[in-house]
Amino acid sequence: MSQAPEVKVEIPSVCEACGKRHFTAAQGKFFVEKCNVPPRYFALCDACKREKYAKKFAGFLKGVQL
Repeated sequence: MSQAPEVKVEIPSVCEACGKRHFTAAQGKFFVEKCNVPPRYFALCDACKREKYAKKFAGFLKGVQL
């Protein structure tokens, strides 16, 4: 049997929002191949992810009385 050709997937190692390097290519490759993490997960660093989702959550809370 012949093996399927290897597909090259680009794994970002620099945050798209702030430009900070937050991951090595080897770390990203490991998680994509072994843990089935989608490459898009690595597009933002942890700090930018927190900021993005904090803003999104705040939008949900607009007008809600606590």
